Amino acid sequence: GGKTCGETLQGFVSLGAPHAPPPADAEGVSDMTFGALTWTDVNFPGAFLQKKGIPYVSVASDLIQGVDPKAEQEAPSPNLAAYNSYRLVCGQGAVPGDGVVPLVSAHLEGAEQLTLKCYHSISPSQDKWQQLRGSWYGSDSVLDAWLRVYFELKK
Repeated sequence: GGKTCGETLQGFVSLGAPHAPPPADAEGVSDMTFGALTWTDVNFPGAFLQKKGIPYVSVASDLIQGVDPKAEQEAPSPNLAAYNSYRLVCGQGAVPGDGVVPLVSAHLEGAEQLTLKCYHSISPSQDKWQQLRGSWYGSDSVLDAWLRVYFELKK
């Protein structure tokens, strides 16, 4: 007999990961994971192993508000790029998030939820936005914030 996940897993931390597919009725949007998020949510919903003492932390960001491309903007911006990404993830674009994953999709039900001001990744989607890059989920200050929460739950 092998060990089960609940016997070996020490904790779960998600960093800006989506935890649900877009709504089935979202026009022009399909599940980019080809059903993986739906399957996981059905078979291992929310903080599934929390009842076995496994701490869960979902870390998300609300730094970038998605802006509809139909709105007047002089040039491409992180807000316009975020709109398109968010729409594919949750069916809505004009919502806050980390530039890739919207806040509404990044928090796992039942987990300790931590919302920070950071970007999804270490590198910007365009060089001209480099000056906007201050922090991401792996930056020292952001890392310290979510690790502190995780270790508090582990006590």
